Amino acid sequence: MQCMELIVSLGEKNKNMKIQEKKLEKMFILAGIKKENLYNALRQMYPEYLKPDLRKDWSEDNPTRNFCYVVSEFLKCFVLVNSSPYSLIVPGDNYKHYFVVDNGNIIDLTAEQFLDYSIIEYQEAKKSHFMNPSPSKRAKKLAKLMKYDID
Repeated sequence: MQCMELIVSLGEKNKNMKIQEKKLEKMFILAGIKKENLYNALRQMYPEYLKPDLRKDWSEDNPTRNFCYVVSEFLKCFVLVNSSPYSLIVPGDNYKHYFVVDNGNIIDLTAEQFLDYSIIEYQEAKKSHFMNPSPSKRAKKLAKLMKYDID
């Protein structure tokens, strides 16, 4: 019983925190992507490649904000082609949050966008898909900026 109380209290202490850097770094390693390269590419894509209603929350300091669909589609189509897309509703957000699962590993390269990572309940996610035709113009642009062959 004391063990369970300790785990619960540690969980409560970690609320309202961004994702741990080690955890995020592991996802980037699994994807074979350099974090700064992705962030720089997303900065170049803003505002043209982010839907108008999603632009207000984006910032230079938070370049992954609202780019989860594009990043996940890019990963599925150009990097981790055998991965599966998933989505979920994050409490307090009005839109679906997308990520991929590859070999049983959650790869969410936009997890850092959330100020409170503890609210993301990956176990609630449902297998998803991308709109046709895929890859989209936005995913192709990201691939090009990341120096992936898009032909």
